[in-house]
Amino acid sequence: MHSHFALIVGYPLWFFGLAYESIPRFSSKPLYSRKLGMLQFWLANIGLIGLSLSYPFMRMYMLKGKDTSDAFLAVIIFGLIEVISCFIFIYNIWKSMDHQGSPK
Repeated sequence: MHSHFALIVGYPLWFFGLAYESIPRFSSKPLYSRKLGMLQFWLANIGLIGLSLSYPFMRMYMLKGKDTSDAFLAVIIFGLIEVISCFIFIYNIWKSMDHQGSPK
């Protein structure tokens, strides 16, 4: 589970921060939207906390032979929140690289 969280959540969060800081600085263009950046930050962290709480419960239920549907649903929901935050990040950086004017 540790490697799963490192690859799926830990390294992308590190990369998000690095990209938000360095891409506007090196491209000499402002970040497209700070609001989208904050939304992406909070969604990524909510997804991280939700996954780190729901995934162990799903695994524990599987080992005990109990119904895992509730825990699996929580893993899916928080995983989707992580995916949405990744797409917001991609959109914000893409528009920042292509942005012609003042940031929103």
